[in-house]
Amino acid sequence: MSTVQDNRMPFMEHIRELRARIIRSALAVGICFIIAWVFRGDLLYVLKKPLLDALAANPQAPHGVLLLKVMEKFFVHLKVALFGGLVLAAPYVIYQAWRFIDPAFYAHERKLALPFVLSSLFLFALGLSFCYFIMLPFAFNFLIHYSLDTSPGLLLPVFGVKTGRDTLQIALSDHISLTIKLLLGFGFAFETPLFIAMVSATRIASWKWFSKRRGYALVILAVLSAVLTPQDPWSMLMMFGPLWALYEIGIILAWIISRKREDSDDEKKDDKEKENKKNKKERPDTDESGPVG
Repeated sequence: MSTVQDNRMPFMEHIRELRARIIRSALAVGICFIIAWVFRGDLLYVLKKPLLDALAANPQAPHGVLLLKVMEKFFVHLKVALFGGLVLAAPYVIYQAWRFIDPAFYAHERKLALPFVLSSLFLFALGLSFCYFIMLPFAFNFLIHYSLDTSPGLLLPVFGVKTGRDTLQIALSDHISLTIKLLLGFGFAFETPLFIAMVSATRIASWKWFSKRRGYALVILAVLSAVLTPQDPWSMLMMFGPLWALYEIGIILAWIISRKREDSDDEKKDDKEKENKKNKKERPDTDESGPVG
């Protein structure tokens, strides 16, 4: 019975630590949510700005967004504050995640804690910036121009049919939901190289495994791009291209880690062989026949 308890204790302690890390992360998100709620108006304007700039660039487009329900503005502020809380708490949440998996690494691998946290934050911020400054302006300009396109087609002008002009109306809640989904999608997607590098560093899978399954990975990336973007082909390509490049960068990083690990293992093997030879030389010679009586 004691053997069973000894085997179960590490697992139960592992579960307790996981629960503690999740609770701490949730508290951090909650505190950051309160801070973001104070600045909800500023955050809302920041999230609306790419769309407002695209609307201002098209004279036929409306000059703002619509509130379709009485409580819509309140729920939009909740979404914005939660998004801001997640972004603000990201460093602490990533740190807690690293502390949870830290015991699985060797002492020399634990030195990667600070580079891991800084790299993940940098890649997440890079993904947000790419989406906000490049993806969103391009996507909104394209979609607004496409929605307000008044071209009559090929056959209708022959019969003298006039199609008229469509009216574009944009709901604030739908726009904020789409913007937040795109920002978070790009932020997490840009973590791909770090994920592949960490999997390779923990010996779960090698760079060869990711390289051989590149075709499956590209299909998954294409599906993610189609789901996260506004379903127009240009936005999808703007997300699929960077994801593919990041996947290849991850394979290169995994290859570098593998090479360094092999060199380190070879050095340890050589040192062990030298130590064994040294011990054999220092061992005193004895007569195999035993002492003579």
